[in-house]
Amino acid sequence: MPAANKHDDPTTTVFRNGHMPTIVHKDYTARVVLGELYGERSTVPTFTPTFYYYLKLNPKARLDIPVHDKHNAFAYAVSGSVELEGQHALKPNQIALYERGETNINLYSETGAEVFLLGGQPLNEPVFSYGPFVMNTEQQIHQAIRDYQAGRMGDPDVVDQ
Repeated sequence: MPAANKHDDPTTTVFRNGHMPTIVHKDYTARVVLGELYGERSTVPTFTPTFYYYLKLNPKARLDIPVHDKHNAFAYAVSGSVELEGQHALKPNQIALYERGETNINLYSETGAEVFLLGGQPLNEPVFSYGPFVMNTEQQIHQAIRDYQAGRMGDPDVVDQ
């Protein structure tokens, strides 16, 4: 989350299938969880340009995903084997991090595969983390811990209906 929004009031929203379009093609099925792909746009809001696609590649499927050359991107193989550029294989439970500068992510699967493809605009902000707390300075981390210990982060046992 960008530093400017770190202290916004917390909210939780559950998004259902209607917010995440599915693209069905003879070679693949793509769920657009965040962002836009081939003209289909998720209605799940984000703070910065972000994408998250669940891809199911049929055997012998080749898929070229357009990406912004200044954005980060990575692929995670859920099942099957995926060939990445340069004939690098991505097997289940492996992650491939893409370098900035690319405008397409090319995927191929000989036998079929399931892949998560995620990325977006880097925030280029400092990051400090401790346990579940992620802030932009060490002082903010210490304050978050004090706020939690003092009960100022709400009661997790109480949920607004």
